[in-house]
Amino acid sequence: MASPTRYQLARANNNEEIAYIISGANSYDPTGPLTISGGVTTEGARSAGITGNDMTNYGYVGAVITTNATVISGSPIIQVEVQGKDSTSGTYYNILSGATIDVVSGSVLKIHPDLTGVTNVTAKDVIPRKWRINVANIGGTDAITYTVGVAPIVR
Repeated sequence: MASPTRYQLARANNNEEIAYIISGANSYDPTGPLTISGGVTTEGARSAGITGNDMTNYGYVGAVITTNATVISGSPIIQVEVQGKDSTSGTYYNILSGATIDVVSGSVLKIHPDLTGVTNVTAKDVIPRKWRINVANIGGTDAITYTVGVAPIVR
């Protein structure tokens, strides 16, 4: 499916989810959920994290980011980070870092200007024009399989 125009994305973004693949191209799928997925199977231990492609904010103010770790092998530790990109320097800054994940579990991160900030859970902030999801592998080379999903919040 070809990438949509900015107009198509903005028009379609009425609390619908936009699909991105963390290790692939930014593409829109109006029939599917917004998923940023990265997985490490037991066949391939991962010592490096996954850095998502830049995503463009087409008019939403916040987001809900869900992580679901489904398979753990050994003792891996990951941490999901939501990062904004400075448009002038091109450097990234953390908006919210989730708690570390080292067991089969799920977690939810929320970013919105109307929320009360809670460390590793919520950020009283907005999603900038350019942003990304970074999954830092901070626990060695053991394998973990997980998904990260993002639901934009328009209002």
